[in-house]
Amino acid sequence: MYHSALRRITSVLRYSILRRMSSSRKEHLDVTAGQFRHDLVSGAEVVDKRLISPTVYGLTLKVEDPNFGFHAGQWVDFCIPGTNLVGGYSMCSAPDQLRTEGTLELAVKRSSWPPAVWIHQQCRVGSRVTLKAGGDFFFHPAPQDPARPLLLVAGGVGINPLVSILRHCRHLRAESRRTGAGYVPRPVELLYSARSRHELIFRDTIAKMADEGLVTANLFVTGNDVPANDTSCHNRRVSSWDVESAVARLGGAPLCYLCGPSAMVEAVEGCLLGRLRLNAADVRFERWW
Repeated sequence: MYHSALRRITSVLRYSILRRMSSSRKEHLDVTAGQFRHDLVSGAEVVDKRLISPTVYGLTLKVEDPNFGFHAGQWVDFCIPGTNLVGGYSMCSAPDQLRTEGTLELAVKRSSWPPAVWIHQQCRVGSRVTLKAGGDFFFHPAPQDPARPLLLVAGGVGINPLVSILRHCRHLRAESRRTGAGYVPRPVELLYSARSRHELIFRDTIAKMADEGLVTANLFVTGNDVPANDTSCHNRRVSSWDVESAVARLGGAPLCYLCGPSAMVEAVEGCLLGRLRLNAADVRFERWW
């Protein structure tokens, strides 16, 4: 089964590259054709499906091959039974969950793209899919690396890989406290924007991490559903002032991870590289729209 699935992904990748010049639609295999992919392909079973916002389903997948792995921030080629179409979805779980429990988690927003339609309308507990992990956007420090401040900026479901990074930071900190060695995450700042309060997925998880002292989080809602007495989020877009203030609070040149709509990513990237003159190698981004 694995060899067949690998041939399937490879075939679709090749086809995707050939048609890139003739299609204006930016699909997962088009935009990731040149990115790193792990060698291993594995089957997986859906063991949980839950609605986590009005437009987003969360999936928990039990991965069959114990050697399957990924780095925090990466995505999977998500091959759906009965179709040659391949979805691309970032993990929102940490790599250590896969190592200890054999599961990974995804959060998929409703759209007209067939893989998302399948997930929202047809996917059930017990459904089987095929996965291949990859992506150049990840946080994977070595134990001996000098710790750096982290700035995470997310828009909409762009929070998925950044929550994976946050959860990985939590794991690294716990391991350092347990062993007295290893990489210890320095200050972490999160700027997270969504259209409505209900679309701030992982809000409770982020609040718990903030209470633990792992992250300083600023949440933004661009719609009009924020009550006047709600002080937990800002009723506006992320501004250049927010980005500059976060960098100043971090107290140094941070590693920056940006994920969300292209316009938002480009604006934040422009602020970091232009006005703040950060090193381009320290500003990493993932555009999904």
